Order: sequence, then C-alpha cells, then structure tokens
Amino acid sequence: ESILAEVKEALEAGYREVLLTSQDTAAYGLDLGSSLPELLNRIASLPGKFKVRVGMMNPANVKRILPELLDAYESERVYKFLHLPVQSGDDEVLAAMRRGYTVEEFLEIVEAFRSRFKDLYLATDVIVGFPGESEEQFEHTRELLERVKPDKVNLSRFFPMPGTEAAKLRPVEGREIKRRSRELSSLCKRMGLERNQAWVGRVEEGLVVEEGQKGGLVVRLFNYKPVIVREGKLGEFVRVKVTEARPTYLLGEVVG
Repeated sequence: ESILAEVKEALEAGYREVLLTSQDTAAYGLDLGSSLPELLNRIASLPGKFKVRVGMMNPANVKRILPELLDAYESERVYKFLHLPVQSGDDEVLAAMRRGYTVEEFLEIVEAFRSRFKDLYLATDVIVGFPGESEEQFEHTRELLERVKPDKVNLSRFFPMPGTEAAKLRPVEGREIKRRSRELSSLCKRMGLERNQAWVGRVEEGLVVEEGQKGGLVVRLFNYKPVIVREGKLGEFVRVKVTEARPTYLLGEVVG
C-alpha cells in the first residue's frame, strides 16, 4: 500500500516513469503474503499514461512466479525489459556461488519471456574468474552468451569480499582473469551492435527520460532500449525513428 501511494502521488505530480528496484525485485512480497506480479498489476491499474521498469531479478525467485509475472508484463505500461543475471554458464560454478538455479532454468525463463515478447530487451550479469573456474567452465559461459545473445551484459571480474567463503578459495590467476574479461567484453560489444542494427529504420513511441551524458536526450522505447535524440522535452512521449546503432544504445530523430 505504501508503494502504491508513493507511485500514485508521483503520477499526480507529473512523473511518467516508475523504477521498481532492489537487490532482487522478484523476492518482493515473500514476507508479506504478496508477490511482484500482484504489485505490478496494482500499479498498472492506476490512471494515467506512464511506464514501469522492473529491476534486477534473481532467476531463483523468478522461477516461483513465472506464469503470473509473464501475465503482468502484458500491460503496455510495463517496459518489456528483463534484467536476469546468470553470472556463469556452468552449473558447477553456479553451485559454488550458491546461486540457487541452473543454466537450464535461466534459459527456460529467457525463452518464456522471448516467446511472449519478441522485442524483449534482455540484460544479464556475468562474473569472470570465480575461484576454481577452469578454462572449460569459462568456455561454457562464452557459449551461453553466444546462444542467448543478450542486448546488454554487465561484466565484472571476481573480487573477493572479506569474510565470504569465496574469499578462502584458490583464486584464478590475475592475468587470466583479465584475458577472459577482455574476450567476453569484445564478444558482448559485437553482439550488442548486431542486435541494435536490427532496429535501424524502425519508428517507435518512447518516453524522454533524461539528458544524455554527451548531449542530447535519452528516449526509452517500449522495451527500455535507449535512443539518443537531439530534441524533445523531459516527460514527453514521442515517436522516434531509429537512424543508427551503437553496441549499447541507438541514435534517432523525433518524428512526431
């Protein structure tokens, strides 16, 4: 009720974008007898024209609510954006990380979303060089990324957090971690550009959400994909024609 009240107050004040975020958004409601799909449905039923972005969700918790979550995403007010961290493409590494899901379960969630929403914007996270990660296990991660072809990959090199079990494990050699990270970074940029090139020429509605870091304005399309334009007004819904592609964003022009 407090979240709904805050969203309603924001919408009445003129806000047009709501970001639901936490360390694991899919865990919402576990302590309340509620769920993320229920919250999304309640928010989407509020009056007005606005967009809702769902933040990062752990596959282990998405599994519990997948059918209801897919239904909730059907609302035109919910961005067709899925941030689903996989961390590794190897089940043994995932078990050592205590992630609570398998590669196959990650793939099942991705396939379920893509079968319902063909223009889904998929973001994921990958950790390179977890202690004990072999060359073969690293290759499993590369193969998974090549199979799934996410729109965006947040890559990070393993860094031991003091007091954790992982900090006690034998680390992967530093130069090897850097090599693996460079390889995946190059792969992800190539895949990102390939996916974005498919958008060139399309005309879609989007919301002007912020000023660009290097000028212009950022428009978020219906799946949260960012398009940089030269003109517009914050909070406006505009029609944009995509003119160019970059690995992590699009360039476009407002056409109405």
